[in-house]
Amino acid sequence: MRPDDILRQLLRQPFEPFRLCVVDGVNYEIRHPDQVVVERSTVAIAGALAHLPRPLVERDVIVALLHISRLEPIESVTPPPAVAANN
Repeated sequence: MRPDDILRQLLRQPFEPFRLCVVDGVNYEIRHPDQVVVERSTVAIAGALAHLPRPLVERDVIVALLHISRLEPIESVTPPPAVAANN
């Protein structure tokens, strides 16, 4: 994967969370653009402890761009549309 591919996803307005999938089967959920730093050949991903009022970094992972197989949207959970009842 190229750095531009990831930067394009991070800079979308409005930002849409996505999953970064690695060839070894590990997936990283990117829920905020500041969670990722894109470099020439690697991506640094910060994982946050979301349950805290002021999130702290839980871990920092560095992934080689060569090992990223795809980016996929994180599906938002929306309730199904209400069916109108015929009276």
